[in-house]
Amino acid sequence: MDNSIQRNGTKRQWLENKAIMGTFALMKLLSYRRRNAIMGACLRGILGTTIGYRKRIIDNLNLIYPEMAQMRKTEIADQVLDNAGRTFIENMYPAEFQRQNAGIELWGAGLDDLLEAHADGRPIMFYSGHFGNHEAFRAALFEHGIKIGGMVRRMANPYFYAIHLSLQNPNVVM
Repeated sequence: MDNSIQRNGTKRQWLENKAIMGTFALMKLLSYRRRNAIMGACLRGILGTTIGYRKRIIDNLNLIYPEMAQMRKTEIADQVLDNAGRTFIENMYPAEFQRQNAGIELWGAGLDDLLEAHADGRPIMFYSGHFGNHEAFRAALFEHGIKIGGMVRRMANPYFYAIHLSLQNPNVVM
């Protein structure tokens, strides 16, 4: 099986990737908590508006909750954007995310069945929608000795997607 990644993007995508990776490199110079807060603030602020995320969130809220007050929709959009910014930077450094969040507790219905299936060597399949960083769930499972993979939608920027895959899967050839 060929684990190489094709990077046939546009010049604009190449430039976007360079800007994103430069930003992440600068953020890496800061402490974990500081860079997470800054990335959350950036996406909540001008960046979220510039790249269209704020509009997309508000449009979706308008579809689902047409009677909701605009102020409340703006508050929700701010929270979503802040969370997305933090998640982006956390996912760029997954090993550090796991170190910073060691001891994440697993709980809830089905946990005993999950641990039993794992102990018995039976495969387990999760289907998930999520709020927050999907890596938190994976990190919590990893703490219990359970390694999992995931399937996600291909990213639009092939250059950034290649980097993202290599961070999640060390077997991918760049």
